[in-house]
Amino acid sequence: MAMDGRRFVGPTGAGRIVDLGPAGACIETDGSLRIGQPYALTLELRGRRRRLRGRVRWCRLVGTRRRPESAESAPVYRAGLSWSPLTALEALG
Repeated sequence: MAMDGRRFVGPTGAGRIVDLGPAGACIETDGSLRIGQPYALTLELRGRRRRLRGRVRWCRLVGTRRRPESAESAPVYRAGLSWSPLTALEALG
């Protein structure tokens, strides 16, 4: 997943970061993520790009939103990712 600001494009489509911390992140996306599946986010931290690897710990449907390009609605999922221990140390370095 590549991120620009608080938005990213990942394997399920566009999304945004809801919360980001040293142990993981809460993300919002258009598609469901598989629990236990590894994912990676590329973030700009301290002026440098960092690739953070983690696993999906939970994912749930939280609602729908209207797609800007049409009158159709799209699902909105929130998922929790936990960083691998090495990823958390790499991000600080």
